[in-house]
Amino acid sequence: MQHTSKRNNTTRELLLFMSLTNDILFTATTVHLEHITTALNCLVPFGAKEDVLIIIDEEGLSFASEKSHIIKIQLFLSKDLFTLYNFDSSKAPFEKVCVKLNHILDSVNVANNVNNSGTGGSSNSNNNNNNNNNDETDFLECTLSYDGDGTPFVFIFEDALITERMEYSTYLIKEMDVFDILQIDLDRIEYECIIQGDILFNTLQDLKELDCKECYLYVSAKKNNKPHFSFIFKNEQLGLSRISLPSERTCLEKVEFMNNADGQRDQSAPQEESISYFDFQMLDKISKSVKIASKVLFRKDTRGVLSVNILSKTNNIIPVGNFRKSSATLQNRKKTNVLPKNYSGIVIDITMIEKESESGFQDIIEMVNRDENTISTKIRASRKRRRSDEQILDDEDSQNANTTSVNLGPTQNKKPGVPLFF
Repeated sequence: MQHTSKRNNTTRELLLFMSLTNDILFTATTVHLEHITTALNCLVPFGAKEDVLIIIDEEGLSFASEKSHIIKIQLFLSKDLFTLYNFDSSKAPFEKVCVKLNHILDSVNVANNVNNSGTGGSSNSNNNNNNNNNDETDFLECTLSYDGDGTPFVFIFEDALITERMEYSTYLIKEMDVFDILQIDLDRIEYECIIQGDILFNTLQDLKELDCKECYLYVSAKKNNKPHFSFIFKNEQLGLSRISLPSERTCLEKVEFMNNADGQRDQSAPQEESISYFDFQMLDKISKSVKIASKVLFRKDTRGVLSVNILSKTNNIIPVGNFRKSSATLQNRKKTNVLPKNYSGIVIDITMIEKESESGFQDIIEMVNRDENTISTKIRASRKRRRSDEQILDDEDSQNANTTSVNLGPTQNKKPGVPLFF
């Protein structure tokens, strides 16, 4: 990672000119740096010091990461977030590059902190004239650029006084086949349900405080004429316990089971339930993403792959902050934090594979029977894919991308799909 800083720099303008004349592969500019930071922080539970895969195309930026070949996250930022967005698709429909996540986060966090506290002479109370002059331009602009294999991924931070350029080393792309494995089969959906984000986040926090280690996910469409979505877990002090989400539509908006044959809704199908088994440390990785969610869509297919699709409420996650600045500056910052009307928000898709339960589901079925008195014992058991719990070792042989040779394996010409929301 290289860092340069200078005043009155025209680097950003040069990059934009080069992108418009197709002399550079990709460049984009935004003032919504805090929003990008919020999004990137959702990747931290999957490994802050790991490589993050960035996929660039004409629609926007996707950031992807995985852990132990059993869980992955893909996060999408639309081009509408950027005031200027240019990608030269004449060379390829999309571009992939790997960058260390912690390098990017360190830089954007520092830039955000400096921007929120004021920079240079604009924070000096004795320079009232400077304050007034900078009120209208007191915001931080961020430009991203990348020119293909062998070049660094560049961040440029610029305000009225200073320009900083950060160059991040890029790495060879390896083992991309995991993104094909961790894909939900939309033709074999078992069920889908929609949950309010704050309700789900509070539930995950409760499970964490109760020291949950392993967790059963129980879903029922119409048990006792009400939908049910519950987390069942074992605790040394509490024994077998359950936390159920409220069944009101304001909390649990939808629970619907599908027909296994073709993935279509079957209104005539009998009442059905489903039980899945997960390590809680895997479920806990979605907490940062769920925290910013307005709604969360759960989908599970008959192979045992669970998809958690998250859509954020953009007007609730951008902190304006308590700036000790003039009122004009404060109003200007509020204006720069207003996201575009056509921007869809942060879209996140997390998929994971359920575990085999060595003890089976009998004790879980008995618990639900005991608590509810009426339940079909024909619990739906998925044809689960067996998985290994081995941890992936850090790649010791990751190389700086100083060559155009990139090993993409079987996914060389494939772009991971943009996360889908209902």
